[in-house]
Amino acid sequence: MDRWSKKADGSGAAELLLARPGSLVLQTVYSPDGRWMVFRQRPFGSTQYSGDIYALDTSVSDEPIPLLVSEYYYHSIAVSPDGRWLSYVSRESGRDEVFVSPFPNSDAGRWQVSSDGGTEPLWAHSGKELFYRNGADELVAVQLSDSDTFAWDSQDVLFSMSDYRSSSLHQAYAVSPDDQRFVAIKLEAVEDTELILVDNWTELLK
Repeated sequence: MDRWSKKADGSGAAELLLARPGSLVLQTVYSPDGRWMVFRQRPFGSTQYSGDIYALDTSVSDEPIPLLVSEYYYHSIAVSPDGRWLSYVSRESGRDEVFVSPFPNSDAGRWQVSSDGGTEPLWAHSGKELFYRNGADELVAVQLSDSDTFAWDSQDVLFSMSDYRSSSLHQAYAVSPDDQRFVAIKLEAVEDTELILVDNWTELLK
């Protein structure tokens, strides 16, 4: 599966950015400066529920570098506004948890942010917070510390997300440019239905 780029005004020819024959590219995000393309992939036809993470420096190369490649399942990737950190979800413990690693040198460190389940990490535009959905289906705001390494001062539950759509592949909500409002798709209410059981229904056909 390939990735192409084309000007928003429709002018010019499309440019091939990424060619991954034999692989399914599941999610693609960019660093804030547009230099790095970060994506998940797995082989076509694979029965393993997996998604390795790669990054492509579009300014110097057409060959992606592996960031997280293992037997574990990764998803919901996002690059921080300053381009220093990569947030993602890993299922290595048997359930989804939110992690953060340095970017693009992902092997230089690793921090588990959630502890009771977590998914859909999303950076605030200010870079001072990281949001995620916890195991209780609540939106959590992580107040990040002002330090050279990745650290946080507190984690606060904002509100329940149980009435809003979720995703096991990517972020299913967004935050406004001023980081004060959230956008999410509300689930439709399901009306109670009545189940009717008819015994010997074939007799009614006679």
